[in-house]
Amino acid sequence: MEAIMTEKLAHLNEKLTQLNGKLAHLILETPCSSPVFTPCTCTDEMTDANGMKDGQNNPGDVPWPGTTFRIVEKATGRAMTLIDAEIAVRDATGPDDPNTHWFCVEKNGCFGLMNPDTGRYLGNDGETHVRAWSHEMGELEYLTMRKHPSGGYQILSPREENKLKVMCVAQNHTVLCRRDHGTTLWVFNKVEEAVR
Repeated sequence: MEAIMTEKLAHLNEKLTQLNGKLAHLILETPCSSPVFTPCTCTDEMTDANGMKDGQNNPGDVPWPGTTFRIVEKATGRAMTLIDAEIAVRDATGPDDPNTHWFCVEKNGCFGLMNPDTGRYLGNDGETHVRAWSHEMGELEYLTMRKHPSGGYQILSPREENKLKVMCVAQNHTVLCRRDHGTTLWVFNKVEEAVR
Protein backbone atom coordinates (compact mmCIF):
# COMPACT_ATOMS: atom_id res chain seq x y z
CA MET A 1 0.00 0.00 0.00
CA GLU A 2 2.84 2.34 0.88
CA ALA A 3 4.54 1.67 -2.46
CA ILE A 4 1.34 2.58 -4.34
CA MET A 5 0.99 5.83 -2.40
CA THR A 6 4.66 6.72 -3.03
CA GLU A 7 4.19 6.06 -6.75
CA LYS A 8 1.06 8.24 -6.89
CA LEU A 9 2.79 11.05 -4.98
CA ALA A 10 5.74 10.92 -7.38
CA HIS A 11 3.34 11.13 -10.35
CA LEU A 12 1.50 14.10 -8.80
CA ASN A 13 4.81 15.81 -8.01
CA GLU A 14 5.89 15.39 -11.65
CA LYS A 15 2.59 16.93 -12.87
CA LEU A 16 2.98 19.82 -10.43
CA THR A 17 6.50 20.50 -11.70
CA GLN A 18 5.20 20.56 -15.30
CA LEU A 19 2.42 22.99 -14.38
CA ASN A 20 4.85 25.26 -12.54
CA GLY A 21 7.06 25.33 -15.63
CA LYS A 22 4.12 26.26 -17.86
CA LEU A 23 3.03 28.96 -15.42
CA ALA A 24 6.54 30.45 -15.27
CA HIS A 25 6.66 30.47 -19.09
CA LEU A 26 3.29 32.30 -19.27
CA ILE A 27 4.38 34.88 -16.71
CA LEU A 28 7.59 35.62 -18.59
CA GLU A 29 5.68 36.07 -21.87
CA THR A 30 3.25 38.67 -20.50
CA PRO A 31 3.84 42.26 -21.64
CA CYS A 32 3.92 43.70 -18.12
CA SER A 33 7.09 45.02 -16.55
CA SER A 34 6.89 42.66 -13.59
CA PRO A 35 5.88 39.02 -13.26
CA VAL A 36 4.01 39.88 -10.07
CA PHE A 37 0.21 39.85 -10.32
CA THR A 38 -1.55 42.57 -8.35
CA PRO A 39 -5.29 42.01 -7.99
CA CYS A 40 -7.75 44.89 -8.28
CA THR A 41 -8.30 46.63 -4.98
CA CYS A 42 -12.00 47.38 -4.64
CA THR A 43 -13.86 49.08 -1.86
CA ASP A 44 -17.51 49.25 -0.92
CA GLU A 45 -17.47 52.96 -1.71
CA MET A 46 -16.21 53.18 -5.33
CA THR A 47 -16.74 56.82 -6.37
CA ASP A 48 -16.19 59.07 -9.36
CA ALA A 49 -14.42 62.46 -9.39
CA ASN A 50 -17.46 64.13 -7.76
CA GLY A 51 -17.52 61.64 -4.88
CA MET A 52 -20.53 59.84 -6.41
CA LYS A 53 -20.92 56.08 -6.40
CA ASP A 54 -20.61 54.63 -9.88
CA GLY A 55 -23.90 53.25 -11.22
CA GLN A 56 -22.44 50.57 -13.47
CA ASN A 57 -20.10 48.85 -11.03
CA ASN A 58 -21.77 49.63 -7.74
CA PRO A 59 -24.36 47.13 -6.52
CA GLY A 60 -25.95 49.89 -4.44
CA ASP A 61 -28.12 49.53 -1.39
CA VAL A 62 -31.49 47.89 -0.82
CA PRO A 63 -34.32 50.44 -1.09
CA TRP A 64 -36.09 50.49 2.27
CA PRO A 65 -38.39 52.89 4.12
CA GLY A 66 -36.74 55.38 6.45
CA THR A 67 -33.65 55.79 4.28
CA THR A 68 -32.63 58.58 1.91
CA PHE A 69 -31.12 57.56 -1.43
CA ARG A 70 -29.54 58.99 -4.52
CA ILE A 71 -31.05 56.93 -7.34
CA VAL A 72 -28.84 56.54 -10.40
CA GLU A 73 -29.44 54.96 -13.77
CA LYS A 74 -27.28 51.83 -13.76
CA ALA A 75 -26.18 52.17 -17.40
CA THR A 76 -24.99 55.79 -17.21
CA GLY A 77 -24.54 56.70 -13.54
CA ARG A 78 -26.78 59.75 -14.04
CA ALA A 79 -28.93 60.69 -11.06
CA MET A 80 -32.73 60.91 -10.90
CA THR A 81 -33.13 64.67 -10.41
CA LEU A 82 -36.07 66.87 -9.42
CA ILE A 83 -36.28 70.01 -11.58
CA ASP A 84 -39.37 72.22 -11.01
CA ALA A 85 -41.69 69.26 -10.27
CA GLU A 86 -40.36 67.37 -13.31
CA ILE A 87 -38.06 64.37 -13.11
CA ALA A 88 -34.97 64.04 -15.29
CA VAL A 89 -31.74 62.09 -15.28
CA ARG A 90 -28.72 64.35 -15.04
CA ASP A 91 -25.04 64.09 -14.32
CA ALA A 92 -24.96 64.57 -10.58
CA THR A 93 -23.36 67.79 -9.38
CA GLY A 94 -22.14 66.29 -6.12
CA PRO A 95 -23.21 64.11 -3.21
CA ASP A 96 -24.93 67.01 -1.41
CA ASP A 97 -27.28 68.05 -4.24
CA PRO A 98 -30.74 68.01 -2.54
CA ASN A 99 -32.48 67.65 -5.92
CA THR A 100 -31.06 64.12 -6.19
CA HIS A 101 -32.16 62.93 -2.73
CA TRP A 102 -35.19 60.64 -2.33
CA PHE A 103 -36.53 59.57 1.06
CA CYS A 104 -38.13 56.11 0.91
CA VAL A 105 -41.49 55.72 2.71
CA GLU A 106 -44.18 53.04 2.90
CA LYS A 107 -47.96 53.34 2.73
CA ASN A 108 -50.55 50.59 2.23
CA GLY A 109 -47.82 48.06 1.46
CA CYS A 110 -46.29 50.18 -1.33
CA PHE A 111 -43.14 52.24 -1.32
CA GLY A 112 -42.96 55.91 -2.13
CA LEU A 113 -40.08 58.29 -2.80
CA MET A 114 -40.22 61.85 -1.46
CA ASN A 115 -37.72 64.60 -2.12
CA PRO A 116 -36.92 65.81 1.44
CA ASP A 117 -36.09 69.34 0.30
CA THR A 118 -39.48 70.00 -1.37
CA GLY A 119 -41.75 67.38 0.23
CA ARG A 120 -42.87 66.26 -3.25
CA TYR A 121 -43.44 62.60 -4.04
CA LEU A 122 -42.26 60.83 -7.17
CA GLY A 123 -45.39 59.84 -9.09
CA ASN A 124 -47.15 59.87 -12.43
CA ASP A 125 -50.07 61.48 -14.24
CA GLY A 126 -52.03 58.21 -14.61
CA GLU A 127 -50.62 57.76 -18.12
CA THR A 128 -46.96 57.75 -19.18
CA HIS A 129 -45.60 60.97 -17.64
CA VAL A 130 -43.42 60.74 -14.50
CA ARG A 131 -43.41 63.82 -12.24
CA ALA A 132 -43.22 65.01 -8.64
CA TRP A 133 -46.16 67.37 -8.13
CA SER A 134 -47.92 65.99 -5.08
CA HIS A 135 -47.15 66.77 -1.44
CA GLU A 136 -49.31 63.77 -0.44
CA MET A 137 -48.64 60.11 -1.20
CA GLY A 138 -51.65 58.80 -3.10
CA GLU A 139 -52.14 55.92 -5.52
CA LEU A 140 -50.30 57.75 -8.32
CA GLU A 141 -47.23 57.88 -6.06
CA TYR A 142 -47.21 54.17 -5.13
CA LEU A 143 -44.05 52.34 -6.24
CA THR A 144 -42.65 48.84 -6.17
CA MET A 145 -38.93 48.16 -6.51
CA ARG A 146 -38.07 44.83 -8.14
CA LYS A 147 -34.50 43.50 -7.96
CA HIS A 148 -33.10 42.59 -11.39
CA PRO A 149 -30.77 39.61 -11.99
CA SER A 150 -28.31 41.91 -13.80
CA GLY A 151 -28.05 44.14 -10.73
CA GLY A 152 -30.00 47.21 -9.81
CA TYR A 153 -33.77 47.53 -9.58
CA GLN A 154 -36.73 48.17 -11.81
CA ILE A 155 -39.09 50.81 -10.43
CA LEU A 156 -42.71 49.86 -11.08
CA SER A 157 -45.88 51.88 -10.58
CA PRO A 158 -49.51 50.72 -10.68
CA ARG A 159 -51.68 51.11 -13.73
CA GLU A 160 -55.27 50.13 -13.09
CA GLU A 161 -55.94 47.51 -10.42
CA ASN A 162 -53.79 44.61 -11.58
CA LYS A 163 -51.08 46.03 -13.85
CA LEU A 164 -47.69 47.59 -13.24
CA LYS A 165 -45.71 49.85 -15.55
CA VAL A 166 -41.94 50.16 -15.48
CA MET A 167 -40.32 53.56 -14.96
CA CYS A 168 -37.67 54.14 -17.59
CA VAL A 169 -35.62 56.81 -19.27
CA ALA A 170 -37.53 58.14 -22.28
CA GLN A 171 -36.30 58.19 -25.85
CA ASN A 172 -34.73 61.64 -25.43
CA HIS A 173 -32.44 60.16 -22.73
CA THR A 174 -33.23 62.88 -20.18
CA VAL A 175 -36.80 62.57 -18.85
CA LEU A 176 -38.60 59.61 -17.32
CA CYS A 177 -41.70 57.85 -18.55
CA ARG A 178 -43.80 54.77 -17.72
CA ARG A 179 -44.04 51.91 -20.18
CA ASP A 180 -45.34 48.37 -20.29
CA HIS A 181 -41.76 47.20 -20.94
CA GLY A 182 -38.38 48.86 -20.50
CA THR A 183 -34.72 48.14 -19.85
CA THR A 184 -33.80 50.95 -17.44
CA LEU A 185 -32.29 49.71 -14.18
CA TRP A 186 -31.74 51.87 -11.10
CA VAL A 187 -29.12 51.74 -8.35
CA PHE A 188 -30.07 53.06 -4.90
CA ASN A 189 -27.19 54.66 -2.97
CA LYS A 190 -27.75 55.71 0.65
CA VAL A 191 -27.00 59.32 1.46
CA GLU A 192 -26.74 60.98 4.84
CA GLU A 193 -29.57 63.50 4.99
CA ALA A 194 -28.83 66.71 6.86
CA VAL A 195 -31.02 67.29 9.91
CA ARG A 196 -33.34 70.25 9.25
